[in-house]
Formats: sequence, C-alpha cells, structure tokens
Amino acid sequence: MLSWSTIVFGAALSAVVAAAVVGVFVRPRQVSDIVAAALGALLGPPAWNAVLRDVGGSDFFHDAPVAVMTAGPRRV
Repeated sequence: MLSWSTIVFGAALSAVVAAAVVGVFVRPRQVSDIVAAALGALLGPPAWNAVLRDVGGSDFFHDAPVAVMTAGPRRV
C-alpha cells in the first residue's frame, strides 16, 4: 500500500502538470479553468486512495470488478 506522503506528493505533481497542460493548450486561457484542473488533480488521488484504504484494497491496480466488454457471441 502506498504511504500518504507518496500519495500527496504524486497528487501535487499531478496538479502542477494539469495546471500547465490546461494553461498551455486550452484557449481562451481563464484562471478559473486552470485552478479547477489543478484542484481536481490535487484532490482526486487522495480521495481514491482513501476509498481503497477503507475497503481494504491492497494492490496498486485495484478497481471494481466490472466487465467493460463481454466476450463471446451475442444471441438474439
């Protein structure tokens, strides 16, 4: 399981990258858009890791067991 310091550091880096990407590529440039992207990138990883810790997810890649695409032919 990742430590909280690693999670926070990764979230901070994500926020910086998100702000930079939005600031460079989104036109017209608005501070509110840049701040929203940075806040989302900053708050998302700790929130997801808090959920994983609460439900006992011990793996790095731990998601809900949902089949996105089912295998096999469709029968009508």
